[in-house]
Amino acid sequence: MPVSTALCVPTHIELGTTVRFQVSFSDFPASEWTAALELQLNTDAPTSVAATAADDAFLFVLSAAVTDALTPGTYNVAIYVTEISSSEVARAYGGIVRCDKNVSEAQTASFNRQLLSDIDTALSSLATGTNQSVNVNGQSYTKKDVTSLYALRVQVKAAVIMEENAEEDATNSYRSTNYQPNFGPAFPAWPYLCQPPL
Repeated sequence: MPVSTALCVPTHIELGTTVRFQVSFSDFPASEWTAALELQLNTDAPTSVAATAADDAFLFVLSAAVTDALTPGTYNVAIYVTEISSSEVARAYGGIVRCDKNVSEAQTASFNRQLLSDIDTALSSLATGTNQSVNVNGQSYTKKDVTSLYALRVQVKAAVIMEENAEEDATNSYRSTNYQPNFGPAFPAWPYLCQPPL
């Protein structure tokens, strides 16, 4: 069974999955125009995907390889159309799309999370007497330095909590703002929730 084709630009993409959607613009019929989707994260180079014509609509297929190469984050998305006869270019659509990690893949710990784990291991080693000195992030600590190691742990734990809160806020923001009714010809299944053009 092929991936379903949504009738709108998605608001969410899970990296490493195939995404198919079809859009049409009354001012830019596919019989007279070509279209390209541009995805850009911050100042990174944009990822471009050309559309194929489907009657007077444009069909975009982002392969699993294309989405897997993207970095997680919120992307600016635009669809640019080019008139076949004159080569004039226009922006037909603009919006944002959130790209999330593929949950089936192993996730790497952030620097702060890894550092917190290293500090906990070092504190445990010093407390049990396994080691007389330990190295954490290139710094050597002994039993007499345990207070400064605890202070470092408090700072790093605060940074980890901030990371977790930011991740939770981003997830909750997506959940609370992107479930919109779609009164088009067919209600697309998640994650193809339509977004209005900017």
